[in-house]
Amino acid sequence: MNLDRKAIIDQLILKTYRMCNITSFPFDCKKVLKAYGYDCKAYSSLSDKKKKICLGVSDDACIMNGTIYYNDTMLQGRIPFTLMHELAHILLEHRIKDEEEEHEADYMASNLLAPRIMIHQLRLTNKYQKVTADDIHNYFGISISASNIAVMDYHQWFADIAHTTRKPSDTELAIKDLFVEKPKPKPRPKRRKRAETNTNYRYLLDTSNDDYFIREMERRRTEPY
Repeated sequence: MNLDRKAIIDQLILKTYRMCNITSFPFDCKKVLKAYGYDCKAYSSLSDKKKKICLGVSDDACIMNGTIYYNDTMLQGRIPFTLMHELAHILLEHRIKDEEEEHEADYMASNLLAPRIMIHQLRLTNKYQKVTADDIHNYFGISISASNIAVMDYHQWFADIAHTTRKPSDTELAIKDLFVEKPKPKPRPKRRKRAETNTNYRYLLDTSNDDYFIREMERRRTEPY
């Protein structure tokens, strides 16, 4: 898959996050599909005849008449990937689902559930420690198998960033901004108001103190104003 195609997929991922107001992981994949106008139904909810038809199409999931049917007997951690894989086929307007299209759908589903720039952010928050598949599994809520694929792809992503002239794209940085709260600027310290002074203070007298009054009047008599 070339960089132009990856850029298109990244833009679709950013669009999905914004449209569905996704700001944390893991997110509800069924709500995402609903936002795109697709219902979800588990194979187990179907009649034996319909279930047999769906299994004949795919052991994982299939799309018919605006509904995504999925095999709910698979590992629960795999279901989000399966649902997002089907969404990828829809958004990328795949028709023949050949090996290249399956690869694109896998790539989009994996990056939608665990974007590489957010795996990098997870590494940064762990004080530059190595990010493992277990870390990705726990943080993004995807299966261990999907986490292993994501961490290997992240290593390649990081190598491209660290050892070439490529930097995170504007789309990737926009994705990060959706999930990473920017530090609020520190409030500027309030400037203390100077005590108001009366410029005529030297002309004021404490008339209640006779000694002070006499002494001050004598000083004023001998000193120029």
